[in-house]
Parts: sequence; C-alpha cells; structure tokens
Amino acid sequence: MVCKKKLDLNQITWIKKFTGDYILQTEKQELIINTEIIDNQSLDELNQILGELNLSPNKTPFTNKA
Repeated sequence: MVCKKKLDLNQITWIKKFTGDYILQTEKQELIINTEIIDNQSLDELNQILGELNLSPNKTPFTNKA
C-alpha cells in the first residue's frame, strides 16, 4: 500500500538517513521514505533534490551544492 503524503521542501529543517529510510522533518511534520522500494532513477532524482536543499551540513547526509 502506498500512502500519499505531502511535505513542502522549503519547510524541511532536518534530513536523517537510517537503515534504508530517509526521515524528512519540518517543525510540525515528519515524513519517512523507504528508499528500498524506489527505482534507481527516481532515487537518484530524490538524492539530487534533497542534496540541493539549503541545510547546514550537520542537518543532512547530503552534500549541499551551491
């Protein structure tokens, strides 16, 4: 079963990577993404988008691209 949740990328304050999941947090919400069920091309796109978010290095497992 796929659950559709929405989260405004601009509101993300923290990204954690834990055992195949990404945990995206805002001040009021948390979204868990199981990366094991995402096809490789979509996962690459997700990684690129999350890596481009303007978060401090201690709040993301991705390298920020400036």
